[in-house]
Amino acid sequence: MNEIVLFSPIGGTDPISEYNLHEGAMLHICRHYGVTKVYMYMSGEILEKHKKDNRYVKAVEKLAERQNRKIDCKVIERPDLEEVQNFDFFYEEYQKILKDIISELDETDRFLLNVSSGTPAMKSAVLIMHTLGEFNSTAIQVKTPEKGMNNHTHNDEYDVDTYWGLCAENEIEDDGVGRCVEVNLPSLIKIRYSEIIKNHVKKCNYAAALDVLENAKTLFSGNQYEEYHALLEMANMRLHLDYNHAKKIATEKGLECFSIVDGSKIKIFEYALAIDVKRMNENYADFIRALTPLFLNLMELMLEKQCNIKISKYYTDDNVKWDMEKLVNTEVFNILINKWENFGNKNSTPYVQSVHILEVIINLSDVSLKVKECAKKLRKIEESIRNLAAHNIVSITDEDIKKKTDMSSKQIMDLIKEAFTYTAINVKTHAWNDYSRMNESIIGKIDLL
Repeated sequence: MNEIVLFSPIGGTDPISEYNLHEGAMLHICRHYGVTKVYMYMSGEILEKHKKDNRYVKAVEKLAERQNRKIDCKVIERPDLEEVQNFDFFYEEYQKILKDIISELDETDRFLLNVSSGTPAMKSAVLIMHTLGEFNSTAIQVKTPEKGMNNHTHNDEYDVDTYWGLCAENEIEDDGVGRCVEVNLPSLIKIRYSEIIKNHVKKCNYAAALDVLENAKTLFSGNQYEEYHALLEMANMRLHLDYNHAKKIATEKGLECFSIVDGSKIKIFEYALAIDVKRMNENYADFIRALTPLFLNLMELMLEKQCNIKISKYYTDDNVKWDMEKLVNTEVFNILINKWENFGNKNSTPYVQSVHILEVIINLSDVSLKVKECAKKLRKIEESIRNLAAHNIVSITDEDIKKKTDMSSKQIMDLIKEAFTYTAINVKTHAWNDYSRMNESIIGKIDLL
């Protein structure tokens, strides 16, 4: 409908001040914002004046005539209202009234709130309604002409025609906003949602943060929503190992939160970071399930770094099974066949397992003792707990992990970090804090929006 709707309590200086001959806040907003409909909230005292000379409606009609347009006036009468300083009353009263008004508007309309007219309790209640952010509104404060307190003295008789003819704004009218100032207080609900989003980010629960953002979409401007969404989507992509898209968004947003960017190295490092997030969030079942592929890849990289053997060249194209044609008559094959006599017989093609890689590592003289010990520990952990989450519907705690492996989940993560030092991936200590740095950057960006 493209209407501009104003809700305004009516105060002592409305519609035109008898003291300084400047129009009050209600009329001033109507003048400068092109208001098409105004709801005038009148207490008992104000209503008496309205019924005596129709001053408020008549002033608005004269403004509409001057501007060659129509302004629809709606009077909300409260003849029995005398306790005009009761904030609690107005808070509940305005909440009902504003919801009724909003229900009649559509997305093309603009809703304005006058926070300068009426008693202090009235003005405070209107401002609270705006800052709570339960609906989309613009709160407008109108500065006094003298930039001080208004004088509310008045005569018993009020001649609208006379005061309209003397109204200062009719002499100084321009295309600007006059004495109107939009109150840019952030919505309390918007702040609350932002804090919930930030708390989810701190816990790396980006999917939940995205859900909260979607539920609060109407509270944010289009640009704010897009920025929020891009940042959270980037983090969520990273956690789900879609790091190429995540890196692209991070670069666009000016975030430096990827310590490892090399394509051949980023995959395993990002995987290790992701399972560390599971650990920190006490999602121990998923943490355990994720260890086997990580341990296998780490042992492969350890072997490649220590002995220059790229073991995956002996795998099938899908990297699932050993390729016996490539493997036979190699040093690796001799180690494996020496350990398992039936390894790779004609009846079966063995799947690649970390126990195979470990056997190669511990039987090669070029591998240092500390590397062999690290690989053995990795394999022992996998063997001890791989069935704990895979075949049991149970709650898994850090204490359960420690009972099975003699190591806490943090100690297991420390062992993983040690294993990385035996690979060609140069992981600096600060890199393990990539998610914390990313989260801080996201929260910093949110605070600036």
